[in-house]
Amino acid sequence: MELHGDAAGRGFRSDVDGELWEILELATEDELEGIHGILYGSSLLSPLIKSIVKDNEPAAAGRRSRRSLMCRIESRFRFLAADSAATLRGYRPTYREVLLRMRDSLAVECPGSLATQDLEAEIFMFVLENQLYDAGANPTRHAPTAHDGPSAATRNVAQMARQGSEGKKSGRMQSFAGPLHLAGQELLPTLFKLGSAVSLDSARTATLRHLGTRFLTHQARHQAALRVLARCGAGRGAACAVKQRAAAEAARHGMAATAARYGTVRGALGVLGPMMWGWLAVDVALKAIGTDYGRIARAIVALAQIRLLRTYGWTAKRTSH
Repeated sequence: MELHGDAAGRGFRSDVDGELWEILELATEDELEGIHGILYGSSLLSPLIKSIVKDNEPAAAGRRSRRSLMCRIESRFRFLAADSAATLRGYRPTYREVLLRMRDSLAVECPGSLATQDLEAEIFMFVLENQLYDAGANPTRHAPTAHDGPSAATRNVAQMARQGSEGKKSGRMQSFAGPLHLAGQELLPTLFKLGSAVSLDSARTATLRHLGTRFLTHQARHQAALRVLARCGAGRGAACAVKQRAAAEAARHGMAATAARYGTVRGALGVLGPMMWGWLAVDVALKAIGTDYGRIARAIVALAQIRLLRTYGWTAKRTSH
C-alpha cells in the first residue's frame, strides 16, 4: 500500500495506512483501548454481518503489544469503513478516503483538497459545532479557503473547543447523534423497498379478492337469468326470453372479462412481487456488509480529539506581560 505524505519516512510498514498510524502513534494506551472499544463494541443500526465478524480478544495493551493493538485498530477501522462493493472486492479504503466520504455524508462544507489533518478537523468541527448549538452555546467559525493556510481548520477547532468544551467529556462527544443520522439515511432506501414489497403484496391480495367477488357476482347473475329463462311461460315467452337471454349474455361477458383480468393481474403481480422481495433481499445483504457509519463516525471524532490534545491542545496559550 502506498503511504501518504511524509509517513513513508517515519518508519511505518508498507502495508499500513501511514496517515492513520500518525494519529495512533500519538494516542496513549488508554486511548487506544477506547478506540478499540468503539470499533469492536455494540452499535445501534450498524451493519449486521460486520458486527458479527469480529473476535472477542481483549484490547488491554498489557496483554498484547502496543503495535499489535494498533494493527487491530487499523484493520478493523478500514474494514468497517469499506462499503459493500469494496468489501466484496476485498478493498480497504485509506483514512483519507474515509474522511472524504464522511465529509460528503455529513454535508460538511470544505474543499476536498484540504490536508488530511485539516479535513479531519473540519469533520470534528462540524460535529462540535452541532453539539455546542444543542447545548445553547454560540460557536463561531468560518469555512476554510485556499488562502487560510495548511492548518486553518485545525486552529478553528481549537478556538471552538476553547469556547465550549470545558466540562464536556469525550464520552459525550462520542455519543453524538450524527452516526445514528447517517445509519438512518442508509436504512431509508431499504425501508422504502420493504414498504413497497409489503404494499404490493397487500394490493395483489386486495385486487384478486375484488376480481374474485366480481366474477362470482357475474356468475350468479348468469345462473339467475338462465333459471328465469327456463320458467318463461308460453304467454310471455317472446319478451321474457329476449330479456333473459340478454341478461345471461351480459353476465357471461362479464365473467369472461373478469376472468381475463384476474389471470393478467395474478400473473403480472406474481412475477413482480417475488422480484421486489428479491431486490429487497439483495439490498439487505449489501447493507449488512456496507459502511458502519455508527462506529466509524465515533472513531473519527475520537481520533481528531487525540490529534488536537497532542498538538494544539484544548486551552488557549497564556502570554506573560
